[in-house]
Amino acid sequence: MDHKVTTEIHIEDKQLLQTLFQAVRMESQASEIKRGHIVVEIEENKLIVTTYGKDLVATRGLTNSIMRLLKTSIDVLKVIDESESD
Repeated sequence: MDHKVTTEIHIEDKQLLQTLFQAVRMESQASEIKRGHIVVEIEENKLIVTTYGKDLVATRGLTNSIMRLLKTSIDVLKVIDESESD
């Protein structure tokens, strides 16, 4: 792979960290990615997502997809949390 983007997100909430890790891991394993791949790890209180691509467009696309997945996951968890506290 010629291109790589590593994103580190500091998350204090261990449950949120595990939930986001599982979401990204499942997505990276379930999707057939022809022009790259995704590696997701937890290190202390950080979610580390590294996207690899054969070209810059593929790398950017994978990175954007993961960022959207993380944002959507967080938004859904907030809605669930709000509905449980009502």
